[in-house]
Amino acid sequence: MSTSSFHKHFKSITTSSPLQYQKDRRLLEARRQLRTGATSVTTVAFDVGYQSPTQFSREYARKFGAAPKHELPVAEPTTRRTDIFHDTGRFTNSVSNRASSKPSPM
Repeated sequence: MSTSSFHKHFKSITTSSPLQYQKDRRLLEARRQLRTGATSVTTVAFDVGYQSPTQFSREYARKFGAAPKHELPVAEPTTRRTDIFHDTGRFTNSVSNRASSKPSPM
C-alpha cells in the first residue's frame, strides 16, 4: 500500500491524520496520568513521548482548554496541632484560647 493510500484509508476510518491521531492518543494518556496522581507535568510530558515540556503544555492546553497543571490532584491541606500545655496540666486549643480571651461585647 502506498503512503498516500494509507493516509487516505486511515483518515476515512479515524477522521484524523496518523500524526494527529498519535498526538491525540498521547494527550489522552497524559491526561489519564495527571488525573491519577502523576508527580509532575514534566514527567508526564516525557513519559508520553514529548521532548519539550513547554510544547507539551501548549498542545495540552490547545486540546483540553486548560493547562496540564490544572489536572494534577489537589493535595489535602495538612492540619497542624495547635494544642498547648498550660500550667494547669490541661491541653487546650490555642485558637479557642485566643477567641475566648477577647472581651465579650455587652
